[in-house]
Amino acid sequence: MDSEENTSRELIKGFDSFEDFLKTGFQSVMGAIIASNKLPKGDQWDYYKTFPSFNGIMDNQATKVVDLMSIILKHQGIQQNIARRDIEEKYDLVVDTNDVILERVGIMLDELNGIQKNQNSANFEERTFSPVISGSWNVDDSDQNKEKGPRAKRFLFHSKNVEKPQIHFKDGVDNFKKYFKPQLKDKPNALKPLHESIVFINEEEGFTHPYQHEIDAFVQSLSDKDFKKMNPIKPRPLQQTPLLYVDTEKTLNILIEELRADERKELAVDVEYHSYRSFQGFTCLIQLSTRTKDYIVDTIALRDKLYILNEFFTDPSITKVLHGADFDIPWLQKDLNIYIVNMFDTRVAASKLGFNKQNLAHLLKTYCMVHADKNYQLYDWRTRPLPERALVYAREDTHYLLYIHDNLKNDLIGDGNSNVTVSTYFQSAEICKSRYIMPVYKADAYKDILKRAKKRFDNRQLTALQGLHEWRDKIARKEDESTGYTLPNHMLLQIAENLPREMQGILASCNPIPPLVRQNLYDLHEIVLKGRQEPYMESVQFVPMPTPKLPNQKSQGKKTKRNIQDQDGSNKKLKTEFRPFDYSKVDFNKFQSGPASSINRAPQEHFKARGQKKKSFKKFNQKSMSFSKNKWN
Repeated sequence: MDSEENTSRELIKGFDSFEDFLKTGFQSVMGAIIASNKLPKGDQWDYYKTFPSFNGIMDNQATKVVDLMSIILKHQGIQQNIARRDIEEKYDLVVDTNDVILERVGIMLDELNGIQKNQNSANFEERTFSPVISGSWNVDDSDQNKEKGPRAKRFLFHSKNVEKPQIHFKDGVDNFKKYFKPQLKDKPNALKPLHESIVFINEEEGFTHPYQHEIDAFVQSLSDKDFKKMNPIKPRPLQQTPLLYVDTEKTLNILIEELRADERKELAVDVEYHSYRSFQGFTCLIQLSTRTKDYIVDTIALRDKLYILNEFFTDPSITKVLHGADFDIPWLQKDLNIYIVNMFDTRVAASKLGFNKQNLAHLLKTYCMVHADKNYQLYDWRTRPLPERALVYAREDTHYLLYIHDNLKNDLIGDGNSNVTVSTYFQSAEICKSRYIMPVYKADAYKDILKRAKKRFDNRQLTALQGLHEWRDKIARKEDESTGYTLPNHMLLQIAENLPREMQGILASCNPIPPLVRQNLYDLHEIVLKGRQEPYMESVQFVPMPTPKLPNQKSQGKKTKRNIQDQDGSNKKLKTEFRPFDYSKVDFNKFQSGPASSINRAPQEHFKARGQKKKSFKKFNQKSMSFSKNKWN
C-alpha cells in the first residue's frame, strides 16, 4: 500500500516532489560548473592540447554536449542544426535560445501568479468618461451619438481567462481545408432530394447551396401573392414577456414543441458571434422571438443538435425576420447546418424605403420609441453564464423585430404597389442563397496592408513584411486564433519597418506584446534577419490606381476652360480640373514622337523632343503655394 501511495504521488518519474527534482537538478548543474572550472586554462590548455589522448577526450565530451544542446533545441521547437555551425554561430544560437526559453518561463510564471487562476472567470469593469465635444462643422452630432447626463457610463467586459469553447467541439476545427462542405443529416421541407442538392463545383467555390432550389421556388411564388396592409401587433413589455434559455436537450425539445404550436407563422431571429479568439469565428447564441415569448439558444452547448431547427427555418410558410443577415446566414450554415427559406430582412426594407440610417437602433427608435443600449456590441459572447444585462441586450435584438417588420411591410405596400415588397423579398432571398466560403490566404495580401497605411518600404522591409504576414496566417490557423490576436496590423508594420537586429527589438515594437509573439520569438527573428540580408533597393509604395474620369463627369475645385480634342476629332470646351503637375487632362499624343513611355516625362522634355520652345512660364508664387496658368505654344 505504501509503495502504491508513493507511486501515485510522484509528479516526475524517480522524484517524490517537484522540490526534490529541482534540488537534484541544481546539484547536477553545480557539479558541471565545478568540473568545467577545473579544466586547464591559458598556457596549461595549450600544453595539454599537445597530448592526443587529451584531445580525444575533449572531442568526445564536446560531441556529447552538442548532442544535448540539439535535444534541448528540438524540445523547445527551434529547428536549427547547432552541430553544423562555427563557434561564433553556436554561441549566438545558444544566446537566442536562452532568450526564447526565458520568455516562455516568464509567461508561465505570470500564469502561476494568478493570470489564469480560474479558467471560467471573467472580469467585469464599469467605467465613466466625459463625452468628447467637437467643434468641427462636419462632425455628426445626432441623438444617437449624444449621451444622457454630464458623464456617460460605459461597460467594459473582457474575458481573458475564458476557456476556448472550440476545444470541445465534436466536429473539430480545421482551418486549413480549402472549401466548406454542408454536413446536413436530413433535409426538411425539401423539393429536391438531399443527395442531388449538394454538388461539388470546384475547389474555389466548394459545394452548391442545399436549399437553392427551394429558395428559388419561394421567390417564384411571390408573383402570385397579393400583399395587403395589416394592423401592427405591438409587443408586450420586455419585463412581462417570458424568456426560455435553451442550453440542454430538454429545453431544446420544449422550444421545438412551442414553435410547432405557434399559429402566427412568424419568427424573429438574430445571431451573436465571436471571432477574436478564433480564426474562422463561431456562433455563440441564437435569439428567437415569437409574438408571445423570447428564446435564447446556447449554440456552444448544443452545437451539434441545432440542425433540427431546419424544420422551421426552411419552412416557406414561416416568415423569418432578421436585420442585416449578410453575415448571419453563412455563420448559421458553417456552425449549425441551419439554412433559411422565406426571410424578410428589415435592413433591406429600410434601404428600399430610403432611410438615411438603416441600423437596428434607428428602427427601434423610429417605430418602437426604444433607445437601444449598444454597450454590449463588443461583448464576449463565449462567457458562461451570461450576466443579466447581456441577456437583456440579446433579447432586445429580436423582441421588437416582428413589430418593426409589420410597420416596414405596411410602408412598402403603400398605396397598393407590391413591386417594392416583392423586391425586398427577392433581395432577402439572394442573401439566403449566400454560402460560407473558407478564408483563403492570398500571397499579395500584405500589399493591401501597406496601401492602407500609406507607407514606403524598401525591398528588405517588403521581404520581412511578406514573411511576417505568411507566418501570422500560418500560426493563426494552427492555433485557431484571429490574425488580429496573433499579430495586429500596426505591430506587423512596425516590426517590418524597424527590422530590429535583436529579439528584444521585436518585443519593443509591440505594445502590449501578443502571447504568440513571445512564444514564437525565434521564428520571427529569423524572418526579420532574412529581410535584413537582402541587398538594398529603392523604396516602394503601393498606391491604388486612380479612377479614370469620364468625359461628361463634373470636376471639382479650381476649374478652367481649355480646348481639348475629343476622341472623335471635334474640339469641345470642357471644364477640367487643372493643378500644379497635374497633366491627366492633357493629351500628349500630339507631342509624342517616341515610345509610349515618353509620356511619363515632364512636359518640357516633350517640347524639347519636338524642337519646340517654351514661350513663357510665370513665376511660382511662394506665398500662396500655387502655380499660375502656364502658357504653351
